[in-house]
Amino acid sequence: MKPNDIIRSVTPEKAQAMLAEMGINIPTSKAAVVLDFMYKMAILEVEQFNKAK
Repeated sequence: MKPNDIIRSVTPEKAQAMLAEMGINIPTSKAAVVLDFMYKMAILEVEQFNKAK
């Protein structure tokens, strides 16, 4: 499965709303960038965890 084929459960709008709850107000386009970064970091973390086993 390619990274682009992954169905994401968090939309940029949802990420924007979650950040707004913490007092971080950003446009939806920037929330999408933050969300992409977080998904990439999660993939790296899982790969690192699996290598440690």
